[in-house]
Amino acid sequence: MRKSSSISHKEVIAKAENEYEKFQMKQDDEYMSSMDEMYQRYLNESKK
Repeated sequence: MRKSSSISHKEVIAKAENEYEKFQMKQDDEYMSSMDEMYQRYLNESKK
């Protein structure tokens, strides 16, 4: 017989969702679209 796990399926799902939310927030903060990059280059060139 196998010993039952001390972590339930629901707890694993909740932890995975929590970790994904942290990852998603970090990814959203660091993401820069090509339009954002082009606009940033435009601003930098305009300062010269």
